[in-house]
Formats: sequence, C-alpha cells, structure tokens
Amino acid sequence: MVNAIPTEVEPLVEALNDLLVRLDGALQAQRVFVADAAHELRTPLTALKLQIQVQVARRDHAKLSDEDLLRKLEDRVNRAIHLVQQLLTLAREDAEASARAGNADLRRVATQVVGELSVLAEHKGIDIGLECTGPAAMESPIVVNGDETSLTTMVTNLVDNAIRYSPPGGQVDVRLCTNDAEVTLEVVDNGPGIPAADLERVLDRFYRAGNTTGQGSGLGLAIAAKVAAKHHAGFSVLNRTDGQGLKVSVSGLRRAPVDNPAVAARSSSVSLEPGWRTHT
Repeated sequence: MVNAIPTEVEPLVEALNDLLVRLDGALQAQRVFVADAAHELRTPLTALKLQIQVQVARRDHAKLSDEDLLRKLEDRVNRAIHLVQQLLTLAREDAEASARAGNADLRRVATQVVGELSVLAEHKGIDIGLECTGPAAMESPIVVNGDETSLTTMVTNLVDNAIRYSPPGGQVDVRLCTNDAEVTLEVVDNGPGIPAADLERVLDRFYRAGNTTGQGSGLGLAIAAKVAAKHHAGFSVLNRTDGQGLKVSVSGLRRAPVDNPAVAARSSSVSLEPGWRTHT
C-alpha cells in the first residue's frame, strides 16, 4: 500500500517532479544536439581530409594548380570554422533561459551589422539598405530592453542569411519599424524564398530547405528564433506576397527610455558607411 504524501510536502514533491521532468528533457535535447553537431562537423572535416589527400597525391600526378587546391582547402576550412562558431553561439544561447537584463540601441546594432556585412554584400553585387520607419523613427537611439550581445547575434544571423541566399545583384532590406512601445525588426530579401512544404521545419536546427544551394549551416534562423524567444518577441518566416523572396520578422521588442547618457553617446557616434542605403 502506497503511503499518502503529507499535505505539507505536496508542493515540494510536485516541484521536484517538475524539475526531474525538465532535467530529463534538457538531457535528451543535449544528446540530440551533440549527435547532430557531430554529424554536421563530420561532413566538412571529411571533405577537408580528402582535399588534403588530393594535395599529397598530386605530387606525382599534378592535375590541379596550387591555387585551385588552396582555394578549395580554404573554403572547407571556412565552412568548418563557421559551423563551429554557430554551434558555440547556439550553446551559449541555450545555456541562458532568459535574456540578460539591460538595454540595447537597436538602430546602432543594425547599423554596425549592416556596415560589417556590406563587404559580403558588395562581393555579390547585392544592394543592402537600412530603413527606420514609424512615429519615433527620427529619434537617434531606438533603445529596447534586452541583451545587446544576443540581439547583435540575432541581427547578424538574419542579415548574413539573407545575403547568402540572395542572388548576385539582389537586394536586402533591414527595417526597424517603431512605435511608442515596441520595435519590429524585418529582414527582407529577393532570394528564392522557402518552399511551402519546408516552412514548418525551417527553424529546426541543421535543417536546410530543399532549394538552397549555399554553404550555410542550417543554424542561422534557429539561433535568431532562440534569441527572439528569450526577449519575449514574436518570430515569423514568410515568403513575400509581392514576389520572390523571404521576409523574417521579429516583433514586439519592448522599447526602453533613453535615460542612460552612455547609450545616447554611443548612438550618436555611429557613422554611416558608404556603399549601402539608409534612410528614415
């Protein structure tokens, strides 16, 4: 016969049971993550090993130039480095249940990200722009509640993803739509979009849509969605209704008052880089 739990300790027992259930889920997720990471890392590292073997074999039978081989080796190494960086970022975001308290100037973050990635866009001939709209768009800082490091990671992944999958000569627009209480971030491109059958899975880790041809890791959108969730913001990925391309939206980022002189000073120090559009 099972002894009844005293009423006084029922809350403690329920809390412990809930903790054990969550711990089991976390361990299972960790096991899946490690297995997926090992699988994804194996592909570029195996390719790198084969390329090195080719380099050794060509001592006697040279068919490719040193330049061609070195370029391929560099591509493989860069892919492995990018994947490891994404895995580390995802692990860091997973380790924190919620965003660290603080404020971040989203205009400044977006300006820096677009400026840094404009070199990648220029290499593909992509026209990249930053737009700020709404009744508060003329204010220099657009400060939101949240962790600046995580928000920078989110914006970087979204813009990098848009550039990678946009065709040469394409266009990428980064938009900050503001009102008195909230900010919505949109990243819009004119790439191939995502097949309807893949939209439900596009946020799965390591998942890549069937129509993709780039060197992505399949983690960019998953990381961005994780950061948005930690900031209690909505996250949507939709094909554009006005033509080919994709629109990713992060909505409901809460605005914070600009009461920190350091934030305002950093915002005013941001200069606009040549080569990309910006307007309000």
